[in-house]
Amino acid sequence: MATMIDTLGYVKKLTAAGFSREQAEAQAEAFRDEIANQVVTKADLDAGLMRLEHKIGGLDARLDHKIDSLGDRLDHKIDNLEARIDNKITAIQGQITLLHWMSGFTLALCVAMLWMLVRIATGK
Repeated sequence: MATMIDTLGYVKKLTAAGFSREQAEAQAEAFRDEIANQVVTKADLDAGLMRLEHKIGGLDARLDHKIDSLGDRLDHKIDNLEARIDNKITAIQGQITLLHWMSGFTLALCVAMLWMLVRIATGK
């Protein structure tokens, strides 16, 4: 495991401060070993990144599936609404056609009655 501690420099500083060479080396090694378990290495970061990317990939796939499912449900609902709207339009068009015929029949009836009244009134 790579270490980020300059143990030689650490030993030199301790010996300069009055520690024996053996004491300085023992303390430097103990310090290095203790810190080594707490320092994150590039390999640790790469492994963590790979795990994170794997989890994100799984979430991305689940999200895509859910979005596709919602899209399908929305398409189905839109198709149903369009069909209902088309049925209503057809019904309204039928009613408008009926109103046209009824208006024409009523107009013809009114003209016939007016013509009969004119004939009665003029005596012809």
